[in-house]
Amino acid sequence: MIENPLKLPILKLLEDGATYTVIDILSALNQQEILKAHLPAEKSLALFHSNFLIMNALLQLQHELIDDNC
Repeated sequence: MIENPLKLPILKLLEDGATYTVIDILSALNQQEILKAHLPAEKSLALFHSNFLIMNALLQLQHELIDDNC
């Protein structure tokens, strides 16, 4: 599986135990300017691409964390 570059920043964000929506995660990553380097130059694809990266990172984290707890 290809490593998602947003996994560690999202994991660090989630470590505080708060509840986050995808929009909250997107906002936090934008404030830290983490997403900018991973988005296409074409603005019309940026939202789709950022949503895909966030959801993919969350899925990878879910699989890894479940495997660690088994």
